[in-house]
Amino acid sequence: MARGLLGRRCNQREAKLFRTSAPHRQQLLCPVLWVSRKGLLLIMATAQPMEQLDRDTYYELWCQWDYEPGEDGHPFEPKAADWGWYDGRPVAVDYSPLEDT
Repeated sequence: MARGLLGRRCNQREAKLFRTSAPHRQQLLCPVLWVSRKGLLLIMATAQPMEQLDRDTYYELWCQWDYEPGEDGHPFEPKAADWGWYDGRPVAVDYSPLEDT
């Protein structure tokens, strides 16, 4: 559930990013199942918390995003709290940078 306008914008951005990303990028994002029209509620698939995220693992995930010139950058951060395990693979569970909202 969003906290304020910024939270609603982040929820809407995450839903849009998941929906519009190429399949290889969707594999790095926790699936968005539903978002309310104004972004108050965002429902994602359940991911198991990631306890640690070392630099090498994050770098591999970062490279898999396959940054393209003209984009805002990578939508995730290198902290374990923003990542989880879904369907046997690491996925970003928080992928809405504040500067992009």
